[in-house]
Amino acid sequence: MRNSIVRRSCALGVISSIATGAAAQTPSSGIEEVVVTAQFRASDLQNTPITISVLDGDDLLTMNKTRTEDILRDLPGVDVRRSPQGAFINIRGVTSMQGGGEIDPGITFNVDGVYNPFQESSFMAFVDVDRIEVLKGPQGTLYGRNAIAGTVNVITKSPELGQLGGYIVTGAGNYDARNFTGVLNVPVAEKVAARFVADYKYNDGYLDNGSDDADILSGRVKVLWEPSSDFQLEFRGDYGKFGGQGNAPAIYPFEGDPWRAYPTPEKPSQDIWQWGAAFQADWNLKLGTLTYIPAYKRKKNDTATDGGNVFIRSYIYDSQYTQELRFASHQTSPFSWLAGAYYFRGVNDVGLTFAATIAQHVITTSYAAFGQATYEVADRVRLTGGIRYTRDRKEESGENRAGDILVSRMDGIEFSWNEWTWRTAVEYDVGDNSMLYGSVATGFKAGGLSLVAGPNAAFDPEELVAYEIGIRNRLLDRRLTLNASIFYNDYENYQAAFVAPNPDFGGAVVRRIANAGDSEIYGGEIFAMYAPTSSVRISGTLAYTKGEFGRYIVPTPVPNVFSDYSGSEISMPPWTATISYSHDILLRNGARITPQLSGRYSSDVYRDARRYANTGDWGPAGTLVNPLSFQDDFVTGEFSLTYAPQDERYRLTAYVKNFTNEAVITGASGTPGVNGNAYLEPPRTYGVSAQFNW
Repeated sequence: MRNSIVRRSCALGVISSIATGAAAQTPSSGIEEVVVTAQFRASDLQNTPITISVLDGDDLLTMNKTRTEDILRDLPGVDVRRSPQGAFINIRGVTSMQGGGEIDPGITFNVDGVYNPFQESSFMAFVDVDRIEVLKGPQGTLYGRNAIAGTVNVITKSPELGQLGGYIVTGAGNYDARNFTGVLNVPVAEKVAARFVADYKYNDGYLDNGSDDADILSGRVKVLWEPSSDFQLEFRGDYGKFGGQGNAPAIYPFEGDPWRAYPTPEKPSQDIWQWGAAFQADWNLKLGTLTYIPAYKRKKNDTATDGGNVFIRSYIYDSQYTQELRFASHQTSPFSWLAGAYYFRGVNDVGLTFAATIAQHVITTSYAAFGQATYEVADRVRLTGGIRYTRDRKEESGENRAGDILVSRMDGIEFSWNEWTWRTAVEYDVGDNSMLYGSVATGFKAGGLSLVAGPNAAFDPEELVAYEIGIRNRLLDRRLTLNASIFYNDYENYQAAFVAPNPDFGGAVVRRIANAGDSEIYGGEIFAMYAPTSSVRISGTLAYTKGEFGRYIVPTPVPNVFSDYSGSEISMPPWTATISYSHDILLRNGARITPQLSGRYSSDVYRDARRYANTGDWGPAGTLVNPLSFQDDFVTGEFSLTYAPQDERYRLTAYVKNFTNEAVITGASGTPGVNGNAYLEPPRTYGVSAQFNW
């Protein structure tokens, strides 16, 4: 159990210097050290030359923040958008928007080292988590394809040898919310242990038609076998099922109550499940550690919802098989290195039914090899270099039906791409507790195929070169952590979606993707945490992101006619800030009461910031394409109060989230008064929870 004197606070906006359990090493005074594995080897966060936010799994569970959008929403430089399929994650102005198998996400989302590209994973409840690491900026060398915006690593807790124990968490709140989590760690044999996790979450819909609800059942099993100190093998299996009506839009502009649902001809519904199996083998050899991770995942998503003023029934069936092999040197100074290989095969089937039925089948195959090394060229100075080669191949087919009549079919659309990504960095220890670093890194988002014939089918990968300078400091006898970074992104081949009729596909209107243009994005962020005493934590963040497209030209449904949005700004709030306060108040009986208060500020932003670059029927140059998408600046806040006895056998928490009850839109479309609609962040929610440990 935790020692109440040195307990970490949950900086509810961002927890960039907090770790969990054995990963945290607590000095006699000051803020504890945080160990991360973002570069495939354990390192102190303050000595890692990447901008990273780290979140503590235990604190997130206490605050009932277990879903992706809840976890990431308050991080600096991160923006989360909602959709029927799940959350779109935007890091430093680069979005993760995904659609079917033809267009990939812009971040890599990994759970225990396994890549999970399914957008529906944002519905999953992540419980019994050790920590979550959010890496900002392209991670193309170590994480490969689609890590153009960054990487999210979810590290769940592993079985503990020789330990019988666990915990139960139960809670309730408004909107008839209720949740239950059970965790059991079992010593199967002297060198074998298993860990079982079950979780159920439910709440009625935030919208008046019952949408924006949750009905989530998930589970996970891990079995650890450690026959010697040089070898360990961990088997993993997980399952998740999501029901209810799912995410849906509200009427916008608001007509009184912001949470009035946009009317649909039928009741929305979703039936989603996903499961996966993997194992990880780690073998300590003379020169280093050999790691092998094979994994298999499947997903089914049947949805009926509004798809932009058209009610659509859809299905998405995904399966993927991955393998990763890495070898990392034991030695870290003066020279450390790692090398690896990666394989990915994914099969994606998508079907849409509205006026017609369109089915799409995409097979993706990817191979990669990579390496990275760091050398201490002088006292306090280290150089890092890394490179990765990736070969992607996609095959696509589809059919268009009117009822039971086959209108047309397309087969044999295929293309391949070769990509090199690299990273170079320099680190300089300004002092014993300060490090200055600079890096240049690249990343790419995979190319793909639209469901059309001829050379226009293929669209190329997005590419990004990022320049970053940062500094990490421990000051005031380690009671103050102060980190800052600035970045500049050169972003090319932006993949823009549009719809157009396809003569080769029975005239059906299909979504297509084109490489529309390029942009420049720049900004920075500051993180500070101050511990004036061992029981008080005060933290804050400030982030600035600004960007503008150069060329931004997208085809229209009319042949040889294009929309020119050149000069448009990126759709990212320029300024965001968070602040958090936590205080462990010790009682005479050794128990503690912990109040935690946090706030989040966002400047105003157009969620769709496209502007016409020329004069036309829409008006003069500079006219907004979607003025409805404006979100004014806002402030939201969260508060919790926790009681725990000295032995921490149980913990009682009361919480409220979005206590300002701010109606925050994450995207909007349509015409005001006619068909205007918007997706919203959750309203004010509150509840209580109890955790019992044994």
